[in-house]
Amino acid sequence: MKRLAIIPIAAFLAATALAGCTTEQGGPTTLTFWHDNDEAMMNYLASAATDALKDEGITVEAVKKSGIQDQIKLYGNDSSNGPDFFFGAHDAIGAYAEMGILAGIEGYADATTLGSFLDSTVDAGEYKGTKYLFPLYAETNLLFYNKDLWKGEMPTTTDGLLAYNEARVKEGGYGFLNQYNDTYNAAPWINGYGGFVINEEATPGISDAKTKEGAAYNARFAPTMSDGTYDTITNLFLEGKADGILAGPWFVSSVKDAGIDCGYVSLSRFELPNGEVLSPYEGVQGFAVMKYAEGKKDAISKALKAMATVEVATDLAKNYNCTPALEAASDVAEVTSNEMVKETQYTIAESAVPTPNIPEMGVMWTPFTNFLTAVNKGENIDEAATKYQADAVQAIENMH
Repeated sequence: MKRLAIIPIAAFLAATALAGCTTEQGGPTTLTFWHDNDEAMMNYLASAATDALKDEGITVEAVKKSGIQDQIKLYGNDSSNGPDFFFGAHDAIGAYAEMGILAGIEGYADATTLGSFLDSTVDAGEYKGTKYLFPLYAETNLLFYNKDLWKGEMPTTTDGLLAYNEARVKEGGYGFLNQYNDTYNAAPWINGYGGFVINEEATPGISDAKTKEGAAYNARFAPTMSDGTYDTITNLFLEGKADGILAGPWFVSSVKDAGIDCGYVSLSRFELPNGEVLSPYEGVQGFAVMKYAEGKKDAISKALKAMATVEVATDLAKNYNCTPALEAASDVAEVTSNEMVKETQYTIAESAVPTPNIPEMGVMWTPFTNFLTAVNKGENIDEAATKYQADAVQAIENMH
């Protein structure tokens, strides 16, 4: 049996104190960030920062937490059990900011550093005049298509896509599939018609005339897309029974595992009947710092900067299909040669709309999805809009 060493209490306390020191105090520092993302990618980021800062005694650790939004809300004021910072999407920033648990990122990154990112990625993490997110990459929906199945040239209009889908159904197959009842996945049509889910004043947009116009056009695709549920459409595509699907970088590993020779097309390349183009939501992924981590400001600032280099951004693009927020990485050959990244860059430049980050957006998903479902079933669009607009207004009132 291995004998356990007995450590004198004084030595234990000294070691504990040393481990908790920050670089400002001259000792080694361990920083922890939480995430609910690809573990290999997050561990790579932590290692990149640790390697860059090893001479300064700074170690960065990535810890995966399922349901990270609930975890952050639970431990947002708990400096003993919570993280120093966390990695997540920009659309939750408003809710965290209202809780008072985040530090403004400008206290951890100077104007020059923040100015090195694409404006849209920094702006996405701003709430009520304060910037909270240190952006690393952006993402959005694209049209994934199976190069072995897609027939003929890719259409350049949404009417062309609809005609393609209708022809494929008549042939006993499927064209491109989408979760047409889902708010996020129907957003390209809603935004493209000038509608909105919710505006900056927290007014729901379900009853807006342009929202209804976009929803009505989206409904025309529903009969060509099976039942539109996530499991059904992903299985159909991965099994080679559908030519295309709307998806994002999170779906790439499944496509590779299925052995599909996949191509990617920006939704901004498809013109709507109103002369505009499809306009999907843009998500920005990055780091936010807990307010209670103020004592580790210097170490956290250095860690963030170490993870925002051209080398790191290039590796994320090459290995994980991440579209860099860092402007200097946007034109690197290894980045632009990635078809998915290139098409995502095009979308962001042309027509993507950042997902609203106000807290009220959190209660909009259900009523808006219910509205889309009703319209896609053929219910009267005006009646459905009135009903679910009222539900959305009530849900927002219940928050306050």
